[in-house]
Amino acid sequence: MKNKTMALLSMVALVLIATIIVAQSNTTYLKRIIGCKNITSSIMEPLYGNCTRDYTERVCQDPPLNTTCQNEAKTHTYKCITSTGTVQKSSLDCSPNSFEISRELTTLKHKIEFSDWGMCTQESDNVIICDSKFDGNSDGKCTSGESCTKFLVTSDGVESYVRNSRDDWVVGDDSFFLEKLQALEVAK
Repeated sequence: MKNKTMALLSMVALVLIATIIVAQSNTTYLKRIIGCKNITSSIMEPLYGNCTRDYTERVCQDPPLNTTCQNEAKTHTYKCITSTGTVQKSSLDCSPNSFEISRELTTLKHKIEFSDWGMCTQESDNVIICDSKFDGNSDGKCTSGESCTKFLVTSDGVESYVRNSRDDWVVGDDSFFLEKLQALEVAK
């Protein structure tokens, strides 16, 4: 009986140790995704060509007496704007637009899509702060009076808190009137 009890206690201890090891190795990763879009525009620009200017120059063959002088027609050629034309310009605009939150031991991940809402920044290993572009300055830092969302990444999921006229984070704020930014579950 004593051996069975010892074996049972050993098994329970091994299960507890395995659970602790698995829980510690379920590492969470936050990845900021940067999206790029090509921006094209048409711009009116000057088009350059050659222009000429005719002028008369007095030429003398016997300086300094200058008794044999005559007028000569001359032409000066120079670069100038000859017309305007439409030129297509394109540039690549890249900016962060989402965060992906994944864990080693799960097949699901969370995605926070913020490109239409404002700017989000990673404040620490497990905290993301989002600052609205609608009533804030969209710099990813939250100050009083700005509508902001805070995501706290835990081993169980993602908790969401908001604030606007408050200085503390709460699950619900009556002064928060914007559509709530969410961390949506997606497949890996």
